[in-house]
Amino acid sequence: MIKLVLVMLLALVASPGPAAGQPSKGTPKAKAKTTSDLVISEITFTPKSPGKESVLIHGNRSFAPAAFAIEEGKPRFVIDIKDTGPVKRELSRITTDGQFIERIRSFYHKENRTLRVVLDLHPSKKYRISQFFYQAQNIYAVEVEGE
Repeated sequence: MIKLVLVMLLALVASPGPAAGQPSKGTPKAKAKTTSDLVISEITFTPKSPGKESVLIHGNRSFAPAAFAIEEGKPRFVIDIKDTGPVKRELSRITTDGQFIERIRSFYHKENRTLRVVLDLHPSKKYRISQFFYQAQNIYAVEVEGE
């Protein structure tokens, strides 16, 4: 059984409207990539101590992913990050050989600009999953700990 414990996830601050002097009405333009677009630069696996492993997802700014656990069959922890671009090819499949996390897979859904990160978990273990967001470093962390 997987227990999901949400320890701390900071909310994003809404961005302000158009800057002074910029028009707020007019013809709609295609969404252009700007420096404020979310870029996931790195996904790392770290065995922290016996009985605890972590996955760190590094962004260029704050982000608030949606996460859920799938317990039946092959247990997984799924993380969806909206409004982002694709990640580097080497981040699409990371073998961890961890005590709890077997591998990390990521998929980019181009239509809705969502990056899905899946932690494949060992089916014979019991887990406690905690989430953190380190705002100063723009890092979302998932810790998997044995029960």
